[in-house]
Amino acid sequence: MEPNSIHWKVRLLGPLEVDRHGVAARFRTKKTASLFAYLALQKGKPFSRELLATFFWPESEFDGARQSLRMALSNLRSVLGAEILIADRESVQLVSDLVHTDLDEFESFHLLAKSNVARHKESLEQALHLVRGELLQGMSEDWITPEWLRLQDHIAAAGIAYMAICEESGSYELGVQAGKKLLGLMDFREDIHVGIMRLHAKAGFGSLAIAQFEELERQLDELWGEPPSQAAIDVLESVPRGKRQDSMSISTEIRMSPTQLIGRNFVLDSLVEDIVSAQSGLHLTLMGPGGSGKTSVAIECVRRLDPHFAERIWFVDLTATTDKETAIRKLQLTLGLATGEISEALPSILRLLRGTPSLLVLDNFEQLLPESAEWVAAIGSGAPNCHLLVTSRIALNIEKERRIAIGSLDLPDRSMSLSAIRECSAVQLFEREGRAANPRFSVTPDNAIAVVELCNRLDGLPLALELA
Repeated sequence: MEPNSIHWKVRLLGPLEVDRHGVAARFRTKKTASLFAYLALQKGKPFSRELLATFFWPESEFDGARQSLRMALSNLRSVLGAEILIADRESVQLVSDLVHTDLDEFESFHLLAKSNVARHKESLEQALHLVRGELLQGMSEDWITPEWLRLQDHIAAAGIAYMAICEESGSYELGVQAGKKLLGLMDFREDIHVGIMRLHAKAGFGSLAIAQFEELERQLDELWGEPPSQAAIDVLESVPRGKRQDSMSISTEIRMSPTQLIGRNFVLDSLVEDIVSAQSGLHLTLMGPGGSGKTSVAIECVRRLDPHFAERIWFVDLTATTDKETAIRKLQLTLGLATGEISEALPSILRLLRGTPSLLVLDNFEQLLPESAEWVAAIGSGAPNCHLLVTSRIALNIEKERRIAIGSLDLPDRSMSLSAIRECSAVQLFEREGRAANPRFSVTPDNAIAVVELCNRLDGLPLALELA
């Protein structure tokens, strides 16, 4: 029977939903709903009454469990119709032709994808769209977990096939979205992690592939204390290193606007001049409160210095990194180095950074202090031609560190003329962002005092002004 003539439609992937022509079924108890879900999952298969009674009511005496089963079956008939069940004194089963589940639909799309190359991608998309959540999400019956584990392999196979098609067709973002959706629903799946890494690498987002590898490595270590598979390492080693990856990671992943920074030209000019004219590597720490724009200044500095370093610029975002070892591992991966024993990490980093002048940016370093300051100092002394540019809310307090304050933008006050107010960098930034939201916006005599108050209340911090 075709699905459009099926009596009841049942959704098992996600919260249980049972409806007929848009009218939802309502069962008397959660146990009755669970019993129906179990029968629907294996519809057409007969189950002994004794098994069902002891399986669903294990806490009851046998006669009480049998009575509970009879009541539950009676409720199913009253809600879904007497014809929904085939039952006698010994066994019970659901009538297959009167129930159509989302798992039936998933299987039909999956089979179509295997048999019809022309509809391969479309069919797999439709199959994966049916996976709304975990099996019977919200139910806590013991039998659900093993059934869900069994289904995961089947769903993952469809997901991996879809990701492979996306890789072949260049639909990298669609493949990544599908992979991340499945990772959010399932227990640990290294094969899906590897698929996402491959898609990021093919799209040219090397640092995203590296970040996915790091997440895989972390999960494996937490679960079983094991390293990633050779397949994952092979993808990692295929990730392009160098300027193209770094420039893309800065412009796309950090999503820094190419618009010229407001109120930071003096700092930027000074930074670039100092680094270009230096005879040996400098250690510069951009210091300022959160939201002051340290990262934006560092990224613009990288852009201006890019022609000077012949693909030897690396930008390491340490925002989500909270311990020294993880930070060193992330630096190794960004540099394209193998991750072996942690004791060998620093020597391998120094070997790469020695010699030809280079620039290494360590962004958002403050949460790693003071424990991680020592290895930054070791890079400074062991790789004398490497310029270190660190952004941090606090100083590293190590030898040769030069601190550069990144504070608030210039603030206006009420006593200024309108032209003077508009020349303040805080107001200029607010006006630029306002025009991005509303092209007709400008600072006028009517709103100037309100803008002055807002800029001062936000302490002239670029991030706060942009959000406002």
